[in-house]
Amino acid sequence: RNELTHLFTKTGIQCSEVLWSPAGSIVAMAYFAPDTCMFDLHDVESNTLLASQLRHDRCSRIYWDPSGRFLATCTITDLRNASARANFEDGFNIYTFQGKLLNRVKKEKLYQFSWRPRPKDLLTADERRAHGQHHPVPDQRRRLCDLFG
Repeated sequence: RNELTHLFTKTGIQCSEVLWSPAGSIVAMAYFAPDTCMFDLHDVESNTLLASQLRHDRCSRIYWDPSGRFLATCTITDLRNASARANFEDGFNIYTFQGKLLNRVKKEKLYQFSWRPRPKDLLTADERRAHGQHHPVPDQRRRLCDLFG
């Protein structure tokens, strides 16, 4: 039997969209105004505000990555309005789930944003153990910087 449980109520904030992290415990509460997007990040399990009043001008969409560790805010150009004048501030920002800005990418007329899908795991448990001893996992931020310049 599924039941809903009231965890807490947030008052005094504007919110037009609630976006749950795929990891499940973090939520982005966003307010999309005509010229900007303001959002907060909350840990609902501990009722903790992780980041407050993060802002991305002209932002039209927010996307969680499949792992729930990163969040992208984007200015997406509507294809029906593709002839509209581009803004040099358009593009996307990448944040951690704690709200730390990792990267800002400026891109005129961004039509779509999508996270690269990641398979659950391509290696067996034995292969992971064997490779883990000889190949340390690179720092996540360095991988993102390599990816986004």
